[in-house]
Formats: sequence, structure tokens, C-alpha cells
Amino acid sequence: AFRCFTSALYIYHDGQWDELHNHLRSALAAQLYSLGRMAASVDLYAKLVGTTGGGRVSVKSQQKFVNHLLEIVRDHTKKALVGADRMAHPSGSLRQQRFHRIEQVIRETVGAVRVLELPNMDLPYIDDSTVKCVVESGTAVNRTKVPGLGHCKAGEEGIWDELACQTLAELKATDEKYVHPSEEDMPSALLNISDTSIQAVMSEIIKEKTNQNLIARAKRAGSIKPQSATRARMEPVCVSFTVTNPLSVKVEMKDIQVVARMKAERVCTNEDAIAIGPTPNRTWTFASSTATFTVPDFCRISRQIGWQSAQDIDPYFVVTKKSLALESRGSSTVDLAICPLVKGDLEIIGVRCKLFDSVWMYHPFKIQGALLQNSQENRANRTRAESMLLKAKVDVDMPRLTATVLASGVSSGSAKCIQGQISEWTLRLSNIGTAPASNVTLKTNLPWVNFESNPRKSEMSRTSSCVGATGTLYSLTIAEKGVIQPGEEINIPLSLRTFGASQQDFYMLYRYELYGTKKERWLRQMLDVAIYPSLRVSASLIPSYWAKEEHILSVELTNVEDNNMLLDKVSLASREYRLEPIGGQMLEDNSDLIPLQQQERVTMHYRLVPTDSPNVK
Repeated sequence: AFRCFTSALYIYHDGQWDELHNHLRSALAAQLYSLGRMAASVDLYAKLVGTTGGGRVSVKSQQKFVNHLLEIVRDHTKKALVGADRMAHPSGSLRQQRFHRIEQVIRETVGAVRVLELPNMDLPYIDDSTVKCVVESGTAVNRTKVPGLGHCKAGEEGIWDELACQTLAELKATDEKYVHPSEEDMPSALLNISDTSIQAVMSEIIKEKTNQNLIARAKRAGSIKPQSATRARMEPVCVSFTVTNPLSVKVEMKDIQVVARMKAERVCTNEDAIAIGPTPNRTWTFASSTATFTVPDFCRISRQIGWQSAQDIDPYFVVTKKSLALESRGSSTVDLAICPLVKGDLEIIGVRCKLFDSVWMYHPFKIQGALLQNSQENRANRTRAESMLLKAKVDVDMPRLTATVLASGVSSGSAKCIQGQISEWTLRLSNIGTAPASNVTLKTNLPWVNFESNPRKSEMSRTSSCVGATGTLYSLTIAEKGVIQPGEEINIPLSLRTFGASQQDFYMLYRYELYGTKKERWLRQMLDVAIYPSLRVSASLIPSYWAKEEHILSVELTNVEDNNMLLDKVSLASREYRLEPIGGQMLEDNSDLIPLQQQERVTMHYRLVPTDSPNVK
């Protein structure tokens, strides 16, 4: 029977017979389990529990597969280790390399013990296409619970790129060392612009976009080698992915954590489940994250001969751990974090967790890079470049700013933006990084903002803090030599004159530098702002019946605010006509003031009288 199942398993291996193939797996696994061949049996059971419904069998059979798997790893650990080595790599050479690497660590390290870990088992199933790696989003704590401006959203990538391009162009054009291009070097479309400041900004924008297009084309062609992202030391990096339970039984996972390798003066890694010393118990916290970090399990640091447990000395990186229980066929998104503590090259390899509090499971990430278009052969074979998503170069400490726009003088309730009115707000900047920030600028997509160092004398006064010709790039005035120290929080008063109707997307792009250097960072903040009208106005015009040259203008005014309103006179912008209010409408006929109670509607009637202009017939 054993030979029969083996031959049939080979025949249906690569065909379109998945259910039949899984049925043969289950039968062969049961035969091997009864014969005591635990190394091969654990391999088959691990593959079965990673398929949908355990090979589309009953819940009772799925539970039996799980029970047999847990029994093997608990009572036959040494034989299960042989099966785990077979599961690690399908090819013999890679399997031998991994085995020799583990054997060398155990032989050269005192107290090193290998722990059973099942690799490449799809329980739970981790979709590598959903893996994302970004800097963990840190937000400043709003202790006073003051209402803010709008609701935060991600925004469109094209608009962010356009704002960044405009910011760099305006900063270059307003630099003291900027050399204005000659007419020969300037695009012909800009020669008709008389304002040299606008001409310089437009010229730099064209240069920035040209450079971006050249870089994007070179990346598609493969002529530029992909570079890993640059991360800051002691700044948490968030890794998220989707996990799915393929079985119809509940799956419990503990100590979910990322597996990584970091090279600095020495090598620090937690790959290959090798225990050295006691279980890690130290914890770390960082200003830019609310999570608690700890030393990853099986973390070790290389020495001249052998390895040393990262629990005994300071590790190169720390991680967060989570627990999760997935119901039958359930799915969830897992957010993990890793924080490098030293400078070096960091690579996130995969993720591990403890299933049913009994056995470790390890899943290596397999991320595909971009398609190469530099040759016909690469295009035909759909060759991909190396993915740099999970690789990073950890550099020096960097600042990290968070921004919040809060209402001024409002303690509770919600702040409102009234159409056409100027409202007072406070921009709160917090540095949750580990280094001071300087040269902070703000770029917006709408000309709403005004940072006032002195009160304005009139509506026509110059808007303060503006940089460049667009009027939407602002240099933020910061005390103490223009530096925001780590852990410092500053409040900058600002005025907003909101216009438009309904919902408006307000993009705010911050640029700042590491103090004393030219290393820059960006902060994106897009606010979905609701703009409420303060006064609704509608008008209708009809001919007059007693004078053919005149008309009757009826103006309907509605106060949509929650406060009373006193309107000044209604004016008409015309050279040929003038307005005369019809008497008897107000309590005082000589008064042009129109009182409106909250939510009140008033209709006023006026005579539209022609002037002595010759254009009026």
C-alpha cells in the first residue's frame, strides 16, 4: 500500500488533480504515522494543514491532521527536526547549506540548542503580495482634546509628487546662491514671462520633472541598480501583511514577530531557531511609537568564534510581538514593528509565530521586484529586479515631526470652517524623533494659510512667511535658532481663510532638515475639510411696470449660522445701474443694515435704476 500511494502521488503531483493529490497525501501520511516514519509524516501533515480545508475534508479529519502534527512535534522531536530540514528547501544543495550553518552555530557556541521550527508551512497562509514596509505612523497626543481641522486621509500620490516638485523648485529659485538661467538655457515657453521670480520657479519645475522622468525611465530599463531605503536609527519600521486560516478549525498563534538580519560591526540575527541562554525579557519604548519592544526570540550576535545571545548584550534591533486567534476560514491584517538600535544594513527575512503554544512556524517572505525592460530577453522572460522593499540602510539619528492643526479658543464641540471667513487656528509641531529638526517649510495646494508675525493693517497687506512666487510655500518661524529639539512641542498661530463649497481636500506637505546638515525629510498631511456657508444669497430680476427703463431686483438672504447676523448694505457692481431700496421694508427706512436671526430668511426688494450712462437705452 505504501508503494502504491507513493507512485500515485508522483503521477498526480503537477497535474490538475489537487483534491486527489491531497487525498493521497492524507492516506500516505496516515500510513507513515502508523509505521513510525515521523520525519516524512510531519512533512505531509504540514502540507495538508496549509491547503484549503485540509484538502477539502471534513472538520473531524482536519482536527485529526492537526492533532497528529502536534503529537509528532511533541513526542518525536528529533524525527520531526529531520522533517523540518526537508521542508526548508526543496533542493538538496540549499538544504545542506542551511543544515551546515545551523550545525556550525551549535558546535561553536556554548549552550546553543536547536529548537523545532516548521518552515514553509502555510498554516496560517501569509500572502506575500500584501506585505508592506513603512515607517510606523506616530501621532502626537492631543492632551487637551481640542477639535482639529478636518479628517486625515492618504491623498493622491500624483498630487504629493507635484507638491514636492514645486517645493524643491521654489526653494532653489529663492536661494541666495541661485543663478538665473540665460535665455539660451531657458525653455522658449518661459521667455514671454516678465516676472523673473515666476520665470525662475517655472524653469526649476521643468528641470525637476525632466530629472524625475529620466530616473523613472532608467529604473524601468534596469540601468540603475535598485537602492534600499534609508532608515533612521531608533525609529520603528512597521511591517504589515494579511494572514488567512485555510482550515475550518480555530488556529491560535502566539509571539508573532518578524525575523531579520542586521550587519554592522558584527552580525545580529534571529533566523534559524537556535536557543542560546534564557528567554528574553527586557523591553524598550520609543517616543515615536506606543508599542512595547523586546528582544526577538532566538536572537544572537556573532563573535570571532561562535555566537552570543542578544539577551546578554545590547541587540542590534528589537521587535514587537502579538498574539492572534483566527476563526474558521478567517482572515486578518497583522501589524508588526522592528526598530534598529545601531547603524548598519537591515534585512527583514520573514515572520515566525508559535502555533497552539506547541510548535514554532516560520514563513520566509518572497517579494517580487519590478519587471525589467532593458532587453528583449528580459521582456520575453518577464525577468524581475531584486526587491528592496524589506531591505534598509540604517543611518544616523533623524528628526521626526508630527503636525496637528487645532482650533484656537475652542475647548469642546467641533470647530467649523465658514465659507469666506477668516478663522484662527494653531499649528502644533512635535518632534518625536531622536535628533533636532530645522528649516521647516510648509507647502499647500490651496492659498488658505497666513502665518502672521504682526497684525495685518488691511486686507491688501502682504502675506507673511511666504517663500517663492506661488504664495503657497511658507517658511515656519521657530524660536530657539529655528530648531525643534527631540521631544519638543511648539505651537504656531495661523489664520485660515477658507473658500469653496462642501468638502475640500487640503494638502499640507512639510519639509524639514536634520540640524546642521542638508539631510531632508518629508511629512504628508491631507485633511478633508468641510466648509459651511455663512449666508445663502439668491436673486431674481423682473421688469418694472411703472417705468420701462427700471427693473425690480429681489434678493433672498438666509442666515445658515447658529448666531445672529447684521448685514451691511447690498451693493451692485455696475456702471450703468444703481440700486435703490424700496421703502417700507425696514423699521428705519434710512438704515442700510439688515438684521438676520439664526436660521432666518429675509427677502429684500430694490429698484434697479439706470444711470445717465449713454450705454443704457
